[in-house]
Amino acid sequence: MPKEDGIRIDPERGVNPRMTRCVQCGGDTMQIALLGDTDYEFECPACDIKVLGRKGQSRCPKCKKHILKRLRRLDEFEKIALGLCPTCEENRHLIDTAVRAGGIMWKCSDCHNTGAIVASHALAVAVREKMNIQPPHPCGVEFSNAGCPVCGPDAVVHASAETT
Repeated sequence: MPKEDGIRIDPERGVNPRMTRCVQCGGDTMQIALLGDTDYEFECPACDIKVLGRKGQSRCPKCKKHILKRLRRLDEFEKIALGLCPTCEENRHLIDTAVRAGGIMWKCSDCHNTGAIVASHALAVAVREKMNIQPPHPCGVEFSNAGCPVCGPDAVVHASAETT
């Protein structure tokens, strides 16, 4: 089957424009998605990724091995998760800047928050030494709620903020 370029137009909804929401916080983004005849959410049983597609779509676009499982039909006015909102975009920029300067990224496996620990913090120094990764190359750690600076017992920061 040849690769298709462009949007497959839906006979009833045309290009099917949708407002979008931030993939990180759910807030409004500055993008519009043109879905055309794409109207289902699918999941790959091997990769656990979720993708939007049309009825009859079968193979996972990531692993190309597994048959996608159709989860549901999209609601008529549902916002689509795509991109970052301006606040999350700015937070991403702050995290990237801190990491390039020698800090480390962190994420929590329980509350799913992310952030950066600045280069001067003892944990950042120890992690970079242990992993033998020098700036500006990224590295990071994953916390559970036992050690998370947002949801843990000694919470000290708000989501996506730098830890000092």
